[in-house]
Amino acid sequence: MVNYPKDPIVRPVNVTMRKEGAYLTWRLPKNFPGKNHYKHTLIIRSRKYDYEAKNEDVIEGNFPIDKKWTVEEHPFIDKDVEPGERYSYYLYVIDKDGNYWHPGPMTGKIIEDGLPVQDGGEGNYHGPPIY
Repeated sequence: MVNYPKDPIVRPVNVTMRKEGAYLTWRLPKNFPGKNHYKHTLIIRSRKYDYEAKNEDVIEGNFPIDKKWTVEEHPFIDKDVEPGERYSYYLYVIDKDGNYWHPGPMTGKIIEDGLPVQDGGEGNYHGPPIY
């Protein structure tokens, strides 16, 4: 069973779609106990965008998942994408106590000419990395 903090404040994440892949950036949630408490980030990719999905359903349920990554570095580049396809990314920052923090979902469409396209989902963050 996964432990979710009671009130994880959603922070913006950004996905920039380019010919070579999807560039994902994110920030730690506002009430995160500090970057020294950071363990890693779980990134889940799906072709379904469901802003009403519960964390338990995405992580532990029958949610349609294409791929999962556990990463420690920021930003992350998903290079295994197909032009013209729409992908949704669900990010969870995991602390050293095993709690999952939900910065927010993002969605974007891969394009063929390498130019950025509109971002979707929960707001965008264009500031410095979380580290």
